Amino acid sequence: MELVEETAAVLAGKLGVAASMAYFPERRLSFDFSVPVSRAAYAIWVPRASAIASMADLADRRVVLQQGGAMADTKELKNSSAKLSFVPNDEDALVLFDSRRFDAAIMPLAQGLYYVRTMRLSDIRPLPGAILSVDQCFAVRKGNERLARELDAALALVAFLLAVALAFVVALRRTVRRRTEELAANERKYRTLAESLPQMIFVKDKDSTYVSCNRLYAEFMGIDPDSVAGKTERMRLEEETRRSLREKEILLQEINHRVKNNLQLINAILRLELDESPGPALEGFVKDTTARISAI
Repeated sequence: MELVEETAAVLAGKLGVAASMAYFPERRLSFDFSVPVSRAAYAIWVPRASAIASMADLADRRVVLQQGGAMADTKELKNSSAKLSFVPNDEDALVLFDSRRFDAAIMPLAQGLYYVRTMRLSDIRPLPGAILSVDQCFAVRKGNERLARELDAALALVAFLLAVALAFVVALRRTVRRRTEELAANERKYRTLAESLPQMIFVKDKDSTYVSCNRLYAEFMGIDPDSVAGKTERMRLEEETRRSLREKEILLQEINHRVKNNLQLINAILRLELDESPGPALEGFVKDTTARISAI
């Protein structure tokens, strides 16, 4: 239900309560108000490149705003020369304003920021400073004092429950922070003790997953103590196997390289010997040997 329809329904007795109505002393002639439940700050919204900088600049400008809203009842707008157009709600006001049919829009800052973000309107901005700040209350038809009192009592209860909830949350956060600090201190004590003992120490959970280990155990097993948490024995063995295979591959490559170098050295010595002592028998032996070496 739009604001104007809601207000008319309350006045006609078809609706008991109007939610979030702006409080003005003049409206007390027709309504009884609850205690304030929030406060709305109204702002002027303009295109980013607009030269409008204040309320005075709205003279002879096309301005869109919500019908029945707080700004619609202000003397500043009623007495201004701005060309006012009214729409059922603030969302419609922004849509029309974004279509460039109007020079400015007037609406609560919080609602405007919400709609600008959700509707992705990038070329709209609010002017700095609120042009109106007003209490928002529940409202009932004038004379319905019983309902107004019930609303105040309900709001007081809600405020009390919120205060209790807030106090509980604050206390809970303090408790959690204190327990976290205590656990961290205990963890540091345990770590210091585990590292100072001359034994290999490791901790696993019920699923045989590593929780932690000291440096002696990590050095013995060839693992990083800072990365052991969350690993299972199978994962550790797989990592150890992969690391062992990499080490053996490197060793084999080194051996192969050295063997080739030694064979090349033998080949060079044999050729040098053949050059210094030529002969059919030696030449055949050298050729056969160098051929075998090259084949390797």
